[in-house]
Amino acid sequence: MSSISKIGKSTFTVLTAYYLKSLEIPFLIEELDPFQTVRVLVDDEFDIVDYFNINKYLYSDSFLEIDEDKLRIIYNSSIWNILISDLLTNIGPQTDSIKFQDNITTENVNVFLTDMTRLSETIEYAKKWNDGVRVLIVNMIPSENISLVEDQVLELIYEEGVFKKAFVFPYDERIKYLDPDKLEWFKGALSRILLLR
Repeated sequence: MSSISKIGKSTFTVLTAYYLKSLEIPFLIEELDPFQTVRVLVDDEFDIVDYFNINKYLYSDSFLEIDEDKLRIIYNSSIWNILISDLLTNIGPQTDSIKFQDNITTENVNVFLTDMTRLSETIEYAKKWNDGVRVLIVNMIPSENISLVEDQVLELIYEEGVFKKAFVFPYDERIKYLDPDKLEWFKGALSRILLLR
């Protein structure tokens, strides 16, 4: 899960985790955001692999360094079919942490979250990621504008040819419950995203 701005990627990560849990699909959450928002949202309910330390992020130039040996031990001692990664906003595909991820996975579905104000920037950012299928999610759209935005997004992404699929997610108060069963639109989109694997 990647974005160039803060528009709900951690919430999407948590909803994805709950959805996979309901399907009994083994997964691990990778927390590549030093602020560890996912950990705050789920507490100890799920296994989470932490990549970065918040203190190093705030007070060191080497905050993106990772301990590959330690990470390999975690991955090898866990049962998982899917990794859900909550990435640091605007992280690039050439960082060591992303290269390491590419070495432990066989296929990637890269989901890019944006809102309409950052859509063009998100398309340019997504072009840098060539390690798998790219999916675009335009998030937090008022319900009365969904059809209009869907038309604009579809026209734009087909013109650009960057994304395999695109989804427009409504602004929905029920998202605060972090329960995919309350959000049929989310479950429908995620089931289609998982088919891209």
